Amino acid sequence: MKEYCQKRKSRNQEKLHKFLHWIYAQECRRLGILDYFGEKHREVNPICCDICGMDAEKMAVVWPEVKVDPVNSFSNWKKELAYILLKKENGNEK
Repeated sequence: MKEYCQKRKSRNQEKLHKFLHWIYAQECRRLGILDYFGEKHREVNPICCDICGMDAEKMAVVWPEVKVDPVNSFSNWKKELAYILLKKENGNEK
């Protein structure tokens, strides 16, 4: 049992290390995701992620059907996270 737990801990630490590398790397995030799932890079997309230059304004041009508010997209992230994660608001169940 101890050996099983140690192997599982090692695998989880390796996954965490890879994830942190992906977050902090200055490489295309799309390529990182494709690599993680064993997919091949098939077509060039010069603005596919924040590292490659994608931002809310460019996204609105590329994908007009996706509604993005570039001004407020991350300004209230703490409130949005609390809304998503908290089951109680003002002492009452949501």
